[in-house]
Amino acid sequence: RPPVIPPGVAAARAARDAGERRKTERDLQEENGGAGVYSADLRKRYSLADDAWKYDVVPEVLDGHNVFDFVDDDIDARLAELEREEAELEQAHAAAIAAGSIGDMDDDLTEEQAADLAAIRTRKRSIVKEHRLKKTTANNQAVLPKRAQLEGTLTTRRMKESLGAMGIDTSKAVERVRSQSRGRKRERSASRAADDAPAGEGGEEKKRVHSSKSRTMSRGRSASVRAPSATGRESGLRDAGMRNKAIKMADKAQWRMNKMAKIGEADRDIQTKMPKHLFSGKMKSTGKRDRR
Repeated sequence: RPPVIPPGVAAARAARDAGERRKTERDLQEENGGAGVYSADLRKRYSLADDAWKYDVVPEVLDGHNVFDFVDDDIDARLAELEREEAELEQAHAAAIAAGSIGDMDDDLTEEQAADLAAIRTRKRSIVKEHRLKKTTANNQAVLPKRAQLEGTLTTRRMKESLGAMGIDTSKAVERVRSQSRGRKRERSASRAADDAPAGEGGEEKKRVHSSKSRTMSRGRSASVRAPSATGRESGLRDAGMRNKAIKMADKAQWRMNKMAKIGEADRDIQTKMPKHLFSGKMKSTGKRDRR
């Protein structure tokens, strides 16, 4: 049978012979400003039922609904009308306040209510400020027990201020706290005197908790009179016994690391117990060091 040439191929050959050439994206780019300026048309090759739909605006969907379905034709005019009414109401209210016909909301309060409102607002601002300060410094501070966090904040002065503002008489509570604090101070001084007294003068010798750092922890008699300052390492620990226990636990955790000659906790290196270049050869009989 004779060869069959499709009509499209025949038309392309005729256009080629006539000097016509199909425009490529590079040709369109050079005609429309070059690289960096030309933006390729990605919609011209869309395969849709109607080619007129290619450049339609893509609808915005919110909560599964087309936003355009809820837009009226006169929505701009209605919005402008609402804004104008709101502006008129604000102007009328400002004029009424200036004329003195109506007062501000805070003007209707009594002096006692205004003072309470000011105190509430001040307290709210201070709480927000403290919370923001704690959030900003949370990553730079160690987590301490609640008792250590509240140290220095639970004072009689703050208790009188907070309870007195609510109209509560704090005189008896302050006396009770002061009497208890004095009692604790006497007991502490008595225990120190008993510790300082020698064993031969009626005081029993206390059992000392020993650790590897007992020598560094020992103090002279003059230094033992002063209360130990709570450093960063000792903060949050209740007493000397707890501090000694913490030091012993640290020593126990450090012992294995020192025994295995580790650089730190992250050192996972496993040393070779018998390196081959040191334990191979014929040293037993002939004394040769040539390894096999």
